[in-house]
Amino acid sequence: MPKAILLDFWASYCIPCREQMPDLKALYNKYKSKGFEIVSVSIDEDQWKWKKASAQDSIPWYNIAECVDQSDSKNIRNFVIKSIPANYVLNNKGELMGRNMNLDSLKDMLKDKLNK
Repeated sequence: MPKAILLDFWASYCIPCREQMPDLKALYNKYKSKGFEIVSVSIDEDQWKWKKASAQDSIPWYNIAECVDQSDSKNIRNFVIKSIPANYVLNNKGELMGRNMNLDSLKDMLKDKLNK
């Protein structure tokens, strides 16, 4: 059972999203055995571009995409995504632990919550 789940919203064309992938991989590899899980949610409209970027970045965790026009995206609407990268951090009860956390804040939270 995961203790912390990062919902990471990204897209193939988002340079900051792609640049943070190596740091997210490092966090994932460090904390996955302690209950950290990531679910990446792409807002790409083009399935081929999403698959290509996912392969280039070798994303090892759950990685999904609707591949619909952004105006029709349930993920964008339901999670109130105004810009990317965006994220939510949830605990194992589905309660919000953080939103739109930068990498340093996320590292600190994981260190505090998962190193107990």
